[in-house]
Amino acid sequence: MKTNENVVEKSIVDMVVASTQYCTFIEQIDSFDESQIVEYLLKMCPLLYLKGNMLPLIECEDNAAYEQYVTEEQYEVVLLSIRKKIEKIDYFQYYEQSSSEVVTVSMSEFLADIYQDLKDMILLYGKGLHESQKAAISLGIEHFEQNWGRKLSVLLPYLHHLTFPQMEENDEMYW
Repeated sequence: MKTNENVVEKSIVDMVVASTQYCTFIEQIDSFDESQIVEYLLKMCPLLYLKGNMLPLIECEDNAAYEQYVTEEQYEVVLLSIRKKIEKIDYFQYYEQSSSEVVTVSMSEFLADIYQDLKDMILLYGKGLHESQKAAISLGIEHFEQNWGRKLSVLLPYLHHLTFPQMEENDEMYW
């Protein structure tokens, strides 16, 4: 697969912009009520998934360029802020295909995990150094494939159900 060295192409800039919007929303989540949060996430989750999936392959040879910015303390503050706002709808179930089991998960943990990955990516990208930007995109792709892309795909049906709760009798989905 051919790799790309252009760290300012449109798909990358679009991903950084969408990630920044998501992180800003999460940082200001106390300003919104539950229905506003669900409405926003129902729109932002598919956008983030699409933008993450469109990132070009960029290899970064300099492992020293990888940095983690969101500390455990910051993560906990974000997690607790989200949990406080969505506590009534926080936990839901979905069918995990790899284990063939129904799994109970926390939306607030998923959202905080996504925040951490995206915030680390945009802060690293924002350093403005070519190697840092390559590392940010490379890490963003890796985390999309292994973490936040998957969590977005699990969240979306639940968010849809919260917004449009009419389900048919034969629907096999778990909430």
